[in-house]
Amino acid sequence: MIHGFLSLIVTLLVINAFFIIVSRIKESRREVQRHRELTRRVRQLRLCKMLSYLGVELDEYARALPPYDTESHVRNCKGCEALETCDACLRDGKIVWDMNFCPNYGSLIKHSKTIADHR
Repeated sequence: MIHGFLSLIVTLLVINAFFIIVSRIKESRREVQRHRELTRRVRQLRLCKMLSYLGVELDEYARALPPYDTESHVRNCKGCEALETCDACLRDGKIVWDMNFCPNYGSLIKHSKTIADHR
């Protein structure tokens, strides 16, 4: 009787462990997909060039920052009204001392330690 009960408990623990492992695998796959989608979206924007300008690798950025922050950066970049200044800085290589024209600059600088620590 006790042997049967212990076998049942062991079986339930194994089944539970199996479901936990499967759940973590699914979660990991979702995270990889989110990372791919995010990097694809950022590559389409000036944000990608801004990250490069600031010396931040896109993969590190996408892994280190919370999704809310990256989504905010994408929205800010899409709605930016300082495109001429941004292009002069990023495309033409014009040195711009005050980067506050970029709606993401303050946040990118704030998170630069987070990104650097993630490496």
